[in-house]
Amino acid sequence: MDDRIKRLEPFWGVWYIKRLIGQGAFGTVYEIERREYGTVYTAALKVISIPQTQNEYNDALAEGMSGNEATTYFRSMVEEMTKEFALMDSVKGHTNIVDYSDHQVIERQDCFGWDILIRMELLTPLNDHLARQMISENEVIRLGMDICRALEVCEYNNIIHRDIKPGNIFISKRGEYKLGDFGVARVSERTKDLSTRIGTKSYLAPEVYRGQKYDKTVDIYALGIVMYQLLNKGKLPFFQPQQEIVSVSDKEEAFNRRIQGKEELPYLECEHKGLYEIIRKACAFDPADRFQSAGLMLKELERVSRGEIPVIVLVENNGNNVPIIQTNENKIQSSYINNNNPANTQPHKKTGVIVGIIAGVLVLTTALSLGLYFGLNA
Repeated sequence: MDDRIKRLEPFWGVWYIKRLIGQGAFGTVYEIERREYGTVYTAALKVISIPQTQNEYNDALAEGMSGNEATTYFRSMVEEMTKEFALMDSVKGHTNIVDYSDHQVIERQDCFGWDILIRMELLTPLNDHLARQMISENEVIRLGMDICRALEVCEYNNIIHRDIKPGNIFISKRGEYKLGDFGVARVSERTKDLSTRIGTKSYLAPEVYRGQKYDKTVDIYALGIVMYQLLNKGKLPFFQPQQEIVSVSDKEEAFNRRIQGKEELPYLECEHKGLYEIIRKACAFDPADRFQSAGLMLKELERVSRGEIPVIVLVENNGNNVPIIQTNENKIQSSYINNNNPANTQPHKKTGVIVGIIAGVLVLTTALSLGLYFGLNA
């Protein structure tokens, strides 16, 4: 445990560190607690240090920055982080988003830098759960639906998360899946390496990796990759699930095949019909071919969870059917156009009866007219 952080107790006047939960590239997480009239309250404390080490400050100087420039640079990181807190505050209170409680920025007195403290609800990281056991296909569907609900909140607030991955998904005691780390990793990674342009690339959409313009569908793409990995025994696309040893070259080859977009994601055998097709659409290379909102993907996953066939599978199984999906808030309407579908060319029974009656009347009228004519001229 970092003695410098320990000396900051009690946090917010009442919280004390109970144990270290874990350390990552972008911070350290502790379980903290406070006691009040015999009741113990728990929470998670994330500590982010800017810069993370003194060496990072020295590296900035070595790259040509003056002392004042380096100070200004790292201070801007702190300022950006505080802006992210406002973003986190705007989405808190939703069942499927990690609840942010409070934060504090503390400038160090004994050396250069700042320590940022973030207090949030105590949850189980998905990666910790996966280290003990893989989750079932039903749970993968539940995870997909829960994160889609979180992304709906993001879309409503015009937020693109840009960092959907197992490391940013958490599980509550009630088994709810929650999305966390809104922007924290993106800001923090800039303090880790001044030359770093992006973070973990395993879940990035191709357009993000290439530095191209992107939209909210990059989050849908990343969620699809996460779901694919969970269904593929922890292996990312273009890895075989039975492949035990993965080399660096194997990982790079699989990544390049995905980013190039020349191949569809390898087929997954799923118990739920249509689940693979949903993931394939979410991970389409062309952003226009993906689900255009988290709500659309959620509706399809809900159909699969009920044992129904998704709309996109019905479309594919009807030859030339072209889906027209319109959204009116949370309502989805689907229709299909198929010029070769006999059901579209066969007249309705009611129409056929009416046509038959009209034809009969015309024949009878003609016959009577002819009979009357020849009778008068006989």
